[in-house]
Amino acid sequence: MTWHREGPSGVRIATKADADTVFALVMASAAAGHTIGNVSPSAVRAAVDEAFEPSSMTVVALAEINGEAVGMVALRLAKMWYSDETGHYWTELGLYVREGARASRCAVKLLRFVRWWSAETAMPVYFSLAPPVDFERKEKLFNRFAKRVGSLYRFDAGKEIA
Repeated sequence: MTWHREGPSGVRIATKADADTVFALVMASAAAGHTIGNVSPSAVRAAVDEAFEPSSMTVVALAEINGEAVGMVALRLAKMWYSDETGHYWTELGLYVREGARASRCAVKLLRFVRWWSAETAMPVYFSLAPPVDFERKEKLFNRFAKRVGSLYRFDAGKEIA
């Protein structure tokens, strides 16, 4: 997918030339524990490379400080299996800001990008929020930019529910 319009200040849409940077940010996110299961670097590389193919329905935005990418958000176009063309929406593949840059408001800039992207494409963005730490603080941040429309539940085999 190619997009030539300029988004919110401090964020830019990544290009194929940014693939190594995006890979590094995804791997940093994984190292920080923001994953489900073990991370396969080769699977991450394949997904990042696929995201920059012209036929990909993926957009990646980078937040930068002094020309260095310190955060990213990735969105993928999806469609409800039962719907016609009115059922398209964007879903997140990930949002991450390097630890040393978290006080920089890069997360705010990336969430502004998400809101802008929704308006530009005239499609909603659905974002699941399931961080391993600081859930309440992150939920408060998300509530500034989006409307909560549901919940995410995790079922674990062998766990009894009273």
